[in-house]
Amino acid sequence: VGVVRGGDRMVIERVQVGSAPNAMSRVARAVAARPAIVATVGLPSGAAANSAMLPEVDLELTEIGRLYATLRRVSPANTSARGVEESAGGADVLHIAGHTEGEAATGDQALALAGGAVSWRTIAAMHDMAPVVVLSACNTLRRSHDQDRRALSLAGAFVAAGAREVVGTLAPIGDADARALFFALHEQLARGIAVPAALRQVQLSQVQRPGGAWRRLELLTTVIHRTD
Repeated sequence: VGVVRGGDRMVIERVQVGSAPNAMSRVARAVAARPAIVATVGLPSGAAANSAMLPEVDLELTEIGRLYATLRRVSPANTSARGVEESAGGADVLHIAGHTEGEAATGDQALALAGGAVSWRTIAAMHDMAPVVVLSACNTLRRSHDQDRRALSLAGAFVAAGAREVVGTLAPIGDADARALFFALHEQLARGIAVPAALRQVQLSQVQRPGGAWRRLELLTTVIHRTD
């Protein structure tokens, strides 16, 4: 949505852009409390995980963790659906970085955790989800192409689990691009900037850079922020 032009200007240059899961999303004033606790989850990659190595993920999580007063970090070797749920409980922000993969039977996107792929169904059934979730991985906003199935995207599953706002990706994103963009996002969030404004600021700062990786980021929200 951030790539459509209105006249000679990008939409994000005019307004904050995001999407809502349904028409019942509520309106709230754009006042954000400064988050203190971040939980970070690194998903496994490389030969041991039978996937491409993501060398930037460890640095990404380290840099993000330094921005907050309290850090809960889950290492790739210890990732599991239960570990994700437990780390999210009581956290202000949950950040997950690593690979996604398509489920063999359905093609739905899943998180590539150490114990195996975790589907949107498992995520949607989680409890005590952090209010803000950031998914630094590929295609986390992509839903099934099968219109006869009521499958959620990974971002939608975190909303179903109780997250108010989820920043995810509309397409694949490079390792280095993800590190740079999501670190910049957390710099804003850690200062208490509301999620829509934080994402817009990051995207505006990247508009003139080659590659257009900023276009792959989008916000899925249950809160429509007012800026007046």
